[in-house]
Amino acid sequence: MVLLLPRWFLLWFGLLLALARPAVAQSTTKAPRPFPFDSLRATVQQPGLPDTVRVYRALEAYQALIYARPDSAPRYVAQALALAKRIGFLRGQANAYGALAGLDYQAHRYANAQRYYQLEMQTARRARLPLMEATTYASMADMALNTGNVALGLRYYGQARTIFAQARPRSYNYEVWTLCNMAEYYLKHRQMTPAVPLVRQAAALLSHCTWPELPVATAINLGQVQAHQHQPDSAVSQWKRAARLALAAHLDQLAAQAHGLLGRLYLSQHRPAPALAEARLALALARRSHSTADEATNVALLAQAMHAQRQPAAFDTLQRLLVLRDTLHAQENAAALSQAQARFHDNEQQARIRNLEQDKRLNEQAIELARLRYRQQVGGLSALVLLALALGGGLFWQYRRRAAKRQAAREMTLRSRLAADLHNDVGSLLSQISQQSDLLREAKAEPAQTLARLTRLSETSRRAARQMADVVWSLRTTSAELPEVVEHMREHAHEVLPPAGLSIDFGVSDEAAALRPSVAVCQTLYLNYKEALHNVVKHARGATQVTVRLTLQAGQLCLSVHDNAPTKASATSRGGLGLANMRQRSEALGGTLRLETETPGFGVVSCLPG
Repeated sequence: MVLLLPRWFLLWFGLLLALARPAVAQSTTKAPRPFPFDSLRATVQQPGLPDTVRVYRALEAYQALIYARPDSAPRYVAQALALAKRIGFLRGQANAYGALAGLDYQAHRYANAQRYYQLEMQTARRARLPLMEATTYASMADMALNTGNVALGLRYYGQARTIFAQARPRSYNYEVWTLCNMAEYYLKHRQMTPAVPLVRQAAALLSHCTWPELPVATAINLGQVQAHQHQPDSAVSQWKRAARLALAAHLDQLAAQAHGLLGRLYLSQHRPAPALAEARLALALARRSHSTADEATNVALLAQAMHAQRQPAAFDTLQRLLVLRDTLHAQENAAALSQAQARFHDNEQQARIRNLEQDKRLNEQAIELARLRYRQQVGGLSALVLLALALGGGLFWQYRRRAAKRQAAREMTLRSRLAADLHNDVGSLLSQISQQSDLLREAKAEPAQTLARLTRLSETSRRAARQMADVVWSLRTTSAELPEVVEHMREHAHEVLPPAGLSIDFGVSDEAAALRPSVAVCQTLYLNYKEALHNVVKHARGATQVTVRLTLQAGQLCLSVHDNAPTKASATSRGGLGLANMRQRSEALGGTLRLETETPGFGVVSCLPG
């Protein structure tokens, strides 16, 4: 007897199991009816279908074509697999891998079939489909037994049975089917010790099963066990029950196996008449099921029964048996050749895999060596970088420390100078105020003379207050922004020039306004500006306007103060001592001072570093 369920049944039932629970969007729809061959392509390519449904349609088209047009079926499987991969549909990928494995298995390309089975099992495990994973194990077991790898096949069957038993809800049909297959292998090879417990376990679970094949197969296996244990009556009862159930379920191949077993038992009991009847019935059922192996077995049984009854047709029956056996031998030789080729390819692939693994180990060692070298290089570079950062940090700290010291020294110098200016300028003015006050209090003079003295006293007081305000402003000026200095210069011009009858034309260029000079430059700029305006008020006879410009020339901040007096003037006539102070201040900061006396009036240009 061959294995319990053929490969096509397993593939078909596995696909039905997958299609029984489609995507959520299609959970309430009924399974589609079989498609006509000429409309399969249009059905699969129907616009507007969800991608998951299109995968199922392609697999259904494969099932419809697998026996009618086998050359067209792989195209739909490839289409289903590509689409399932693109959308990440794991259930569809697993079904497509199973279909490809079935195609290669039927074509005796066992190495390719094994690879697709592995992919199907891995994908089913990722998708958490235990039943599909277990059926894949069973398919791999079937292929391993057919190619002579008995230990691997039985181990796969054991793994499949474990998964079926652990499924929730428990898959009794698949579990009993696996038990029957394992028991069938042991019975076929006369190994009763491991077969008996498997048959009994299958019989104990039959009450939970719904497949009609399972009671028939279990009864056939029980009969074989009982016949081996010298219980012929019990065996006959089991086989008759199996034949009756098989005929009721239209399972012709299983019914032929049951009647054939009955005929051989009757023949061994020297009962040729019932053996002949069972042989004829078994032969008819085998032919109807298109099972060549069962037909040959039952033809041999028929010949033996006819010979026992001395019927002349026994010779013709033997001739038919020889023809059938020649056909079977040819098929077995082809299968054996395919199996040998598969084993050769497997060995070749295993050798290639070993070489690849060796190359992989060598590559990993080379990569590890390169990684260690890289780490050493990175460690060395990191140490150098840290050392450089430490040195740079130390140098930067020293630079900042020295810069802070220089800044503190500059500020101290500036404050000392400002304190000297405060003492000299403001102190001198206060002394004048004190003397003029004493003179007014002690001396008796005419009212006009007294008024003139009071006017001078008031002017001296305003000058002292203005000088004090300038000194205080310069002391609190810590910003290097020019706009505040310019604004203070404008205010001072409007305080000084209008009382003297002079108008002001004050302008600052955009380039100069964008500068950020130091505090020392701002202080010198303002002091030179005040001195220039003081000289204009004091010495510019007949002038009506003063032009002030602040510009950027050759990278320096230049202040130009020019009056429009009608006559030319010289440096001696325009406050020589004040101009000397202005030149000294400018040159102390690295600047210059030049006079403009070529035109009417008088001009001073002070250029300071920007």
